[in-house]
Amino acid sequence: MVGIVAVDLRLFPLAGLVIVSLAGLSMVSWKREGTFVSLFVASIAVLLVAGGVHENRLRQIASFPFAVSLGEGDSFEVEISGWVASQPNPRANSTQAIVEVEAISISGEPLETRHRVPVLIRKGDLQLEYGDRIRATGVLSPLDPPMVPGGFDAREFYFRQSGSLGQFEVSAGDEFEMLEGRRGWELIRFAHRSRAVMEELLLRGLSSADLPYAGLIAAMSLGARDSAPADIEELFKLSGTTHLFAVSGMHVAIVGGLFLGLALLLRIPKRRAIWIVIPLILFYAVLTGLRPSAVRAAVMFSIFLLGFGIKESPRLFNLLGCAALLILLVDTQQLFLPGFQLSFTVLFFIALFGHGLRKLIEAPFRSDPFIPRRLINPMRHSFNAGVSWFAAILAISVTSWIGSAGWLSWHFHSLAPVGVIANLFMVPLAGLVIMIAFASLVLSALHLGPVVALLNQLNVGAAILLTSWAQFFATLPGATHHVGSQDLSAAFEADDTLRIDSMGAFGAAANLIQIPLSAAAGGQTWVIDSGDDLTYRNQLLPLLRYRGINHIDSLVITHGDMAHIGAAPGMIAHFRPGLLLESNAENRSPVYSDIRDLCDLHSIQRLSVSAGGRIEPGEGIHIEVLAPEEGNNGRLADDRALVMKLVYGDWSVLFSSDAGFETEKKLLEAGVNLRADVWIRGQHSASPSGLPAFLEAISPRVVISSHADFPASEAIPERLRENLRERGIPLFDYQRHGMVSLSIEPEKMRVSPYKLPGEGRNLFKK
Repeated sequence: MVGIVAVDLRLFPLAGLVIVSLAGLSMVSWKREGTFVSLFVASIAVLLVAGGVHENRLRQIASFPFAVSLGEGDSFEVEISGWVASQPNPRANSTQAIVEVEAISISGEPLETRHRVPVLIRKGDLQLEYGDRIRATGVLSPLDPPMVPGGFDAREFYFRQSGSLGQFEVSAGDEFEMLEGRRGWELIRFAHRSRAVMEELLLRGLSSADLPYAGLIAAMSLGARDSAPADIEELFKLSGTTHLFAVSGMHVAIVGGLFLGLALLLRIPKRRAIWIVIPLILFYAVLTGLRPSAVRAAVMFSIFLLGFGIKESPRLFNLLGCAALLILLVDTQQLFLPGFQLSFTVLFFIALFGHGLRKLIEAPFRSDPFIPRRLINPMRHSFNAGVSWFAAILAISVTSWIGSAGWLSWHFHSLAPVGVIANLFMVPLAGLVIMIAFASLVLSALHLGPVVALLNQLNVGAAILLTSWAQFFATLPGATHHVGSQDLSAAFEADDTLRIDSMGAFGAAANLIQIPLSAAAGGQTWVIDSGDDLTYRNQLLPLLRYRGINHIDSLVITHGDMAHIGAAPGMIAHFRPGLLLESNAENRSPVYSDIRDLCDLHSIQRLSVSAGGRIEPGEGIHIEVLAPEEGNNGRLADDRALVMKLVYGDWSVLFSSDAGFETEKKLLEAGVNLRADVWIRGQHSASPSGLPAFLEAISPRVVISSHADFPASEAIPERLRENLRERGIPLFDYQRHGMVSLSIEPEKMRVSPYKLPGEGRNLFKK
């Protein structure tokens, strides 16, 4: 690890310091234990080898012809040919996959290379498989940076995961061709096809209503994580049991235990059975699609079994170190992935503290060890076994949580203390789900269809119960705690700074407002629209975690557009705002009934407002409601959107949401005071917006807008862009700039686009 880190960060003095330390340790201990000299030599050799392997890997990545240009932010129209190196992920009208590029040409000039890139193909009805060779034209561009602080960093992830420096997008009008021949490993191709067949077998005898839970079963047993609904996955995250959702060490241990038990049942000697089970475990990792967590777990479990096959009582720390050494020498980049860090740290803590903690927990309840076993009655024996089992589960749960807490805080800015208790109930049930799934697959091979259908239905019931428990633990007060990051700006820390963060993608939008201490005692946090599920999971929720926000005082829903309030039920269940502010216009959104029911369940006050309303969150700050008028039930949801102006001292910000021509015209005719320093807007789904007269009435100094190139209805109107250019008004859009933050102090305002901080502006009082 020292060798890899020293090369990656160019901290070569660190490696030298470790070498000197090892030398000193060896010299001191040499007289007592001669093996320390061997250890020193071996350690230096491994350090140098690992560092050399990592240096070679970094040079290979940097040899990509467009490496420097991509690092500078340039994009290129190119033609590539290569093969699909991952299991494709088909979506509605597109397909995602990792492609190993074998040749790339720009302006007709071919260049040979070997570089893996994530590829998005915007073409429907594609039947891509692992190993397929393709040729396509499209745009090669840098990988996307995070849209918000604490958000998903595609650059870091793909660089570490597959050594990628860019991404390739094939649009509908680009050329795309399937080439003859195949690449890749036939074993992996066979495993992918086998998994698809097994997923179908797990669906036998189930109805359409059972499909979400069948997806959960497939994710837990086969690693088919894309089959499970995102809302169920979020419940497992909030309950601190994410490790149950995807194939990891627990799943591999259960499957390995099933294989080993079956071998022993067939009277195969234990040492021989180990040599049979190890290949099966490694194939199971291939079956899951070679997901890194499954590969790590399979390697660790195989080495664990191998240790017992060679030696009767191997040391767990030695097995753990051997597994880490093997994985890192094969792929040095694994060291920088959160999954690797979590896996080995958790196992280290279990090995270090698990046994002692288990003994400590069970000691007060077990029988006196000096009493002969023949004098203990059967009931007491059963009680002792139950106590031992409970103590083992609790010890593993506690040590795992302690071992993972640091990395979870560092990478995800969030902890789930409830996971310590949730695992006690959910781990045994998850093990049952996996065992039933494999029993179903075995019986399917024996053509016992009716029994398979019965087992699948039974397993769906277990999955429903598991999901219910995840929901129960996830919604407990204090289940998840966002620890935040220390990397916060001085402006945010100031007591008199009002902060507004505006974000969104593809028509979705959300706004986070943090009201300063000077305006409201203790400060307040407001959210205007949650965005859809994608915006909430990828932008708003990571930002809340990064800021260490665990409670929302008020949630405002502007109108019934799913792109604006689709994630509101999940946000309400998680953060339980004290107030829900909404328009008194009719809300026909499919999720509105869930919003209303959750408010009733958690005793959340609901306040309906219309034009003329005024809300005062604190001293020196108020919100004026400009639209819609009382009783307005426009034809479309966008025509019923709330239009509000937030006033803080001498500064004002106008939120017009997705209001369009009709709303803008009514506001102009009514002579409403629209003037504001900043205008935050969206796109009406059917009518024009951003009328010249409306822009003139606002006279903003900055405009922040949602924007998407596709579909056309979500694009900023070209006429509005032209008007803003003529007036010299800067325009920030979510697609290009990512999240846009406003830091408003009494004397100045700072506008900061997260992706392009160099384009930020300072505004001062006129």
